[in-house]
Amino acid sequence: MKTPVTIRLVHPCDAGSLYRLIEQSRGQLERWLPSLRAITTLNATRQFINRYVTAWRCGNGAGYVIQVNGQVVGMLTLENMTATAADVGYWLENTAWGNGYVIAALQQLFPRVRQAGLTRLQLITAADNLRSQRVAQHTGFTLRQQLVGGVRGKTKMLLYERRLR
Repeated sequence: MKTPVTIRLVHPCDAGSLYRLIEQSRGQLERWLPSLRAITTLNATRQFINRYVTAWRCGNGAGYVIQVNGQVVGMLTLENMTATAADVGYWLENTAWGNGYVIAALQQLFPRVRQAGLTRLQLITAADNLRSQRVAQHTGFTLRQQLVGGVRGKTKMLLYERRLR
């Protein structure tokens, strides 16, 4: 039997759990998500969460915690959300990698964003982040183009897209 994975909107009460996860996995996560470098305190984690709570209220984004057996193991995020599209991102604590949790979480996200009227999701990953590329491929995203971004425009990135019908 597979481990039950659920997603729910992030809440300020998740700050302690998310902060601990980020601290435990900081070395691995920051390689792919340099923005997490700014989350160095519990208060910074609260601000990070409040950004997604506000985005949800304004209709331009959302943050979801990923839970396994009721325990928070990571996040899914929607950013740059318009009436029809959004950028999706995700991260897990490193001990949860390789178990299909993000794939299961994304599969739960798709009907929610469809119901909200979105017809397209984009996912951008580093060209050398093979795990993230496999998640994109397993969840129906199609590689659309290579980009150059990141620090001083030297990081090769891949843009994936999924149409939601």
